[in-house]
Amino acid sequence: MMVFLELLAFWIFAVYGSQHIWRLWRQWSLLQPARYLNEIANVDYYRQISKMQFESLVWQTIRARQYTLLGNPFLGRTNEQGYAWKKGKKTVLIHCPAKPLTQEMLDAIARKLSTVQADQAIVFSPFPKAPEISRAGVEVLYGKKLVKWFSVLEGVVPPINGKTQFQKCECGAPMRERISRAGVPLVVCSLYPDCRVARESTRSSKEPARVAGSPRAMATQ
Repeated sequence: MMVFLELLAFWIFAVYGSQHIWRLWRQWSLLQPARYLNEIANVDYYRQISKMQFESLVWQTIRARQYTLLGNPFLGRTNEQGYAWKKGKKTVLIHCPAKPLTQEMLDAIARKLSTVQADQAIVFSPFPKAPEISRAGVEVLYGKKLVKWFSVLEGVVPPINGKTQFQKCECGAPMRERISRAGVPLVVCSLYPDCRVARESTRSSKEPARVAGSPRAMATQ
């Protein structure tokens, strides 16, 4: 009986302990400063940048995905509707960075699509959820779909919206604003990774956290 209880305790510890370690490792991994845009795994980041920055990323991705631009492809942007052309299909683009999509917005896009002689519309929404749409030719990129769409931008540094006040690290080097892989604004020592002092941006904690073995230090790396 004692052996059975010891084995049961061992397996409970192994299962729940490994899950806890996995959660800590995942948190630590996602809060690493992102060097490039395709390292960011959270769609929330795309709501932190400006409308102009978001649109710039859309333009870059359209080119990276080898669309041919025939005028301005954004729906209703110009009197003469342009398209993003690929594989014989004419595509129009719509980006909605300010507020979540509604069913009414998607229905209006579907109706407009039929009047501009386009084969499909791609809607960009930096929110985790969007209504389902059954209209053929309308593709909505949101949540993980949007993150995956932008992942083709290799070597692109994540744009940062806004400036923080000049700050110095404990080592004397200036601090720089960065974005974590989870899309969280960070202030990181400019000598990183040689100096591993980091914290969330001025919007949260002011207490610097050294990247060491503690969960908080690991999470602010």
